[in-house]
Amino acid sequence: MVSDIRFPPIVAIKDEAVWNAIQQYLRDIILMFDNESKMGIEAKLRELLSECEDASTAQKIARDWLSLFWSQEIWYHLSQERAKIYGSQIAPWIKTDNFLDIGCGNGFVGMVIEELTKSKGIYCDTIDYRISRNRPFLVSTESNIPLASASVGTVVLSAVLHHAKYPSVLFSEACRIARQRVIVKESVFGEKPISTNDTLNMLEKAYFSLNNEQQYLYTCFIDWFYNNIFERDVAVPFGFKNRKEWLDLFNCHGTVEQIIQLGLDDKLGALYHVLYIISV
Repeated sequence: MVSDIRFPPIVAIKDEAVWNAIQQYLRDIILMFDNESKMGIEAKLRELLSECEDASTAQKIARDWLSLFWSQEIWYHLSQERAKIYGSQIAPWIKTDNFLDIGCGNGFVGMVIEELTKSKGIYCDTIDYRISRNRPFLVSTESNIPLASASVGTVVLSAVLHHAKYPSVLFSEACRIARQRVIVKESVFGEKPISTNDTLNMLEKAYFSLNNEQQYLYTCFIDWFYNNIFERDVAVPFGFKNRKEWLDLFNCHGTVEQIIQLGLDDKLGALYHVLYIISV
């Protein structure tokens, strides 16, 4: 989708329908930081970003804008709440004594899974971003995770594959290491709402009014904003796929057992998510 776009987030804000969804996302974020007095400043961000010609300038502008209502304490709390959502979705599918959390980031999701199961986590990423570092950690690359084949019961890829330069290579590594199954939570575009229209919130209504290409652009903007503005310099190659494209990738290395539609389940990184349970 839109493969010729050099920097999709800038294209996204220039589309009125896409901007309407992004604007609702930004409003929700401002309220999450208890800054109702700052409502309305989202329009200023659009004005500033519209003049950008490159990603680095856009990043600086957006970070300066975020500083108008940013709070590290609230961000830490929201990150933990987000992890509870992710962990509670994944934990019921882990039936083994250990799991590998690939692309573990701050480690919060894996820690929630450990709390909800009897399974022990092994954490890995390209860099150690974890807050708490008292659990096993491995430095890895997409093509080389230093574990033996079939050495871990379950492998978890939670909102990770779209960050990979070569997602098929990383998924193949996950399948090699897993003894029982791989659990993937991924962002998907081109989906319909999982609830009736009269129960949708403002953001959901704006998002589901978009066509597939517009949903892709919205997804790219939110991914960039979350990973490069809230977080710091996480790779965002905008490698999003629709449901069929993810299924084709997964079925090359395993067998998809179940697909669970999660919808826009996370206000902080408000993307449409699907959970895939894959046997190997």
